[in-house]
Amino acid sequence: MLHQPTYAPVPMLAADVNCFWALEQDQESYNREVYLPDAYIEVIINVGAPLMLESEYGMLELPRAFVNPLQNKPLRIRAAGFCQMISMQLYPWAVKPILNIDADPSTVHVIGLDAAKAYARIVRFGSLQAALLVNPSIRLADLADVYGYSDQAHLIREFKSFADCTPRDFAASAPAYFELRQNEDWCDFMKQYFNSSYAG
Repeated sequence: MLHQPTYAPVPMLAADVNCFWALEQDQESYNREVYLPDAYIEVIINVGAPLMLESEYGMLELPRAFVNPLQNKPLRIRAAGFCQMISMQLYPWAVKPILNIDADPSTVHVIGLDAAKAYARIVRFGSLQAALLVNPSIRLADLADVYGYSDQAHLIREFKSFADCTPRDFAASAPAYFELRQNEDWCDFMKQYFNSSYAG
């Protein structure tokens, strides 16, 4: 279906994992794609715009982390903005012991994975940090749209929950952050910061 780069698993995982893949694609290109049935079960973590599943009941929003079980018909997933996701393709025999999910072909299109939501949130937060470091003056409304937050206020709340500061406060520190990274004092600064943060 997709033309994303794939990565081979380490030898220890090769008996259960076919590959890993990562995808970054614009909305228009992604929305022309169709997931065709294949011999793998995919664990997908979406860190980009929300994904919607086309079904006989209309468009259904997918959870941030889900399993695409063995399918017996094409699956049409549509992105509501820039698409970013990572996935692990499992062989059918690995699914029951790892995820406690039956691997039989199913009309169930996706199975939500609540436990992986925190990871998806952290990855999305990391993407926001990177965007703010590269372009500190970027509009927060644009970032909310690109990364799939419901609005700018949602983005700010999520950012503060991880960073203890607003995105604007973080962006204001971007030049100093880059200067430290270029400087030999970076390692000393980080050691001092983390030692003082956890002292007492």
